[in-house]
Formats: sequence, C-alpha cells, structure tokens
Amino acid sequence: MYFNTWLPRPIAGTQGLKPVAWHKVIEQWGAAQMQKRFEKFAKRWMQEKDYSNWLAIRTIISSTAKSKTQDLKTNVDYINSKEFEIGAYMGRKLSFREYNGQIRMPISLVQPRALISTSPQVGFLHPKTDL
Repeated sequence: MYFNTWLPRPIAGTQGLKPVAWHKVIEQWGAAQMQKRFEKFAKRWMQEKDYSNWLAIRTIISSTAKSKTQDLKTNVDYINSKEFEIGAYMGRKLSFREYNGQIRMPISLVQPRALISTSPQVGFLHPKTDL
C-alpha cells in the first residue's frame, strides 16, 4: 500500500513516512476531539482536504468577527496582517504571510499509524520564524 504509484506523494525511509497538513493520527492540542466530532458528523476520518476547508472557513469567520465588518478588502488586509492569528489544533497559532498570503503552519511527519514529528525539525530552523 505504501508504494502505490497511482497516487504519487513524497515518502521517506522504509515505513511510508510522509509530510501532511492533517492526518487521523494527530491527536494532540485538542485535535482528537475535532477528529471525533468530524467522524460523528461525516462517518469517516477527516482528510487533508477537509482540514484545509475547515481552516479556510474558520479564517473567514475569525476575521469577520474580529474586524466587525463584511468588507472584503478590510478582512483580507486583516488576515494578511501581523495581528491575525488562528488556533487550528496544531500546537501554535497559525498566520498568513503578508506578501503572498501563504499560511504559516507546522507540517506533521506521519506514518499510517503514528505521528512521528511535527515541523519545524530541530536543526532546520528559519532565521526569523519557527513556521
């Protein structure tokens, strides 16, 4: 199963390690409760697509609630500002880069049955941010 070529993805080592944004084995920081709620609702495990969709909606709701306006430009500017942070069951607040809107978030290194580590990896730190 680990080496199916019809679904190519980066793997490392011999145990099918892969970097993911979300996986069912992530259970820390309240993620287990979120997984259980999603499984009860959807009758399946949460996938990366589900998590990224949830994160997008949560970002919009958080921005609108904090800025107290529905103006698109105001909310996008706030989301891309240094003040915006969002809790997303990853052990730290996530934010977006001002210059390109890319999300800063830890990446989990998993195998099918366990979370191996969460980036940033020791020894591979960015000079200005840990995400």
